[in-house]
Amino acid sequence: MSPNPQDTMLDEFGAYYNADELELFIHDGLAEQADESAERLVHILGDRAAEVADLLRRMAADPAHPLFETLSTQTMYDWNADPGSWAKFQQLARRMSDGITKATSG
Repeated sequence: MSPNPQDTMLDEFGAYYNADELELFIHDGLAEQADESAERLVHILGDRAAEVADLLRRMAADPAHPLFETLSTQTMYDWNADPGSWAKFQQLARRMSDGITKATSG
């Protein structure tokens, strides 16, 4: 049975984007982290990683997306709580989804 894309994305955030470690890279290493996450997600999910890219794009367009509650619990960080956190999530989600799309399209 193949991994569930949504659960895999949540696991990725829980492992690499928890509140305790965000300060190490959120200001100047977010793009590199996003690229590495995209690679891991494609490695784990293959073509199904495109579903994660779609989900991340939808979340980046909607700060009220219902998955933010679960994501906040996984990471101990409120990604949509204030304009600064929201902007960082959008930057991360867009970079990650672009990397996934590039890796899975062709």
